[in-house]
Amino acid sequence: MLAITTQDVIEEMTNAFLGTDATSRQKYLFEQSLHNLVRIAQAEQKIEIKASVKKLTGADLADTELCMPKVMPRN
Repeated sequence: MLAITTQDVIEEMTNAFLGTDATSRQKYLFEQSLHNLVRIAQAEQKIEIKASVKKLTGADLADTELCMPKVMPRN
């Protein structure tokens, strides 16, 4: 079975939106914007999953993989 990756979809969207006349810089900026949207969506999904699990179980998942990384304060 052929697996379609996020990169494949981003390339297709870039080509469809910008066409063949786009510069490499335009393509790069558009692709990076789409990658950032994917990252934001993944982070939001993890937050929603964490909230759902906490609501259903009453458990605090602060030390699990589902939570966002904590920023360490600078000294």
